[in-house]
Amino acid sequence: RINRQLVDDWDIEYVMGVALRARPKNAKLKALFIEYADEIEPEDDYMDPDLEEIMMDSEDLSEEELSEEVDGSDPDFDEDDYNDNNEGSDELEVTMTKAKHDGFKVKTKLPNVFQKLRNIFQNDSKTFKRLIKLYDNNATDEELIEMCIGARPKNVKLKEFMKELSVAREAVEDELDNFEIENNEEASNVPKVQSMVVTSIPYIINDEKNVTMYINGSMEIINDEHPNFKKIVELLKEEKWNDVIPLLDVRRAVAKLVYKHILFENDKLYYKGEELHSSLSDFIIRMAQSGEKDILPFMRFLHKLMKNPSKRAQNELYGFLSSGKIPINANGNILTYKRINSNFTDCHTGKISNKIGSTVSMERSQVTDDPTITCASGLHVCSYSYLRSFGGEKTVICEVHPRDVVSIPTDYHNAKMRCCRYTVLKEIENNGKDILSENPIFWNK
Repeated sequence: RINRQLVDDWDIEYVMGVALRARPKNAKLKALFIEYADEIEPEDDYMDPDLEEIMMDSEDLSEEELSEEVDGSDPDFDEDDYNDNNEGSDELEVTMTKAKHDGFKVKTKLPNVFQKLRNIFQNDSKTFKRLIKLYDNNATDEELIEMCIGARPKNVKLKEFMKELSVAREAVEDELDNFEIENNEEASNVPKVQSMVVTSIPYIINDEKNVTMYINGSMEIINDEHPNFKKIVELLKEEKWNDVIPLLDVRRAVAKLVYKHILFENDKLYYKGEELHSSLSDFIIRMAQSGEKDILPFMRFLHKLMKNPSKRAQNELYGFLSSGKIPINANGNILTYKRINSNFTDCHTGKISNKIGSTVSMERSQVTDDPTITCASGLHVCSYSYLRSFGGEKTVICEVHPRDVVSIPTDYHNAKMRCCRYTVLKEIENNGKDILSENPIFWNK
């Protein structure tokens, strides 16, 4: 309650009055008021009457009472005060700014965790009082949630709220990713390359046709057929040692590549410190070794894929995309096809809207994750080759976050995919390959 009022720029005296009415016997609060009173001049414009009264009463408190430790319990706890449903909105507009991303503001409304939990358990006095006690002791949102789940794991409203919170947090994370992509010039968004550094390069030039160099203890010989031969000779003579390395061998130049939690070093790829072993990691390693300039979208794809809770999806999705010639976009999301009815509804139920710009979703737990079960529940998208097997009068391009892929059915040569969420980007001509208008990036590096 105090946080919300401070955000709304309420007078500090009024805020103190709110605290007083909620906790009139809190010794620490009384001590604070006495300290505050010493700084208030009589001619000040306004003082909450309750604040004046409590400060006068507090003058008679003993030193022992003022230093009393308050454990969060309160004999005068007013449950009706906390149950006031007209107190304010259950959702707060979040405008947090990331220090490393100037200008980034969250547009998604994140639920106020405490208020939501308070409303859920307002008729459960035991859980309710534990919740209030934790909150008064500055517990984090996660600690409040953990307590409630432990106390009432089967509470239906709590389960619904956890789903709502998960979706909102994912949306905020996506906003941050998109912000970084739109501000591509930001250093935090670009994979950081740390090149080999040398203090000197001993060299011998033979008849202007070949050069022998000693680089960090290793001998390197090039001749005039090397595409950068003249430039390398020029840089050696000018003693610009570190400018020579990238011209010799791009693989030697790229000693380390870092993007978020992904690290390429010593020809190995790591995520949060653990080495990755998959066809996708092998693909990215080859790109890093060759100095591929367009590696960033694939790093974004890997970063998003590692958020997928399915280990099978993490290991097999790249193979499906590359064999099915299914591209990604600059955001690292997957570009797919889908057939729908003429009124922009799904072909299966005829009730789900697939209008351009809409996001279609369902509970991940309701999507069949067994790839050997065909024609099962889930949101289906496909590759171009599968379109002829898809019914429907219209064809649309859909964008799928790698996190939301659930399974790849083994039928139809792995040409379709089950997911729990996708966004409809645009309509194209039936059987048309107009996916090129979305600036796709294919897996043919």
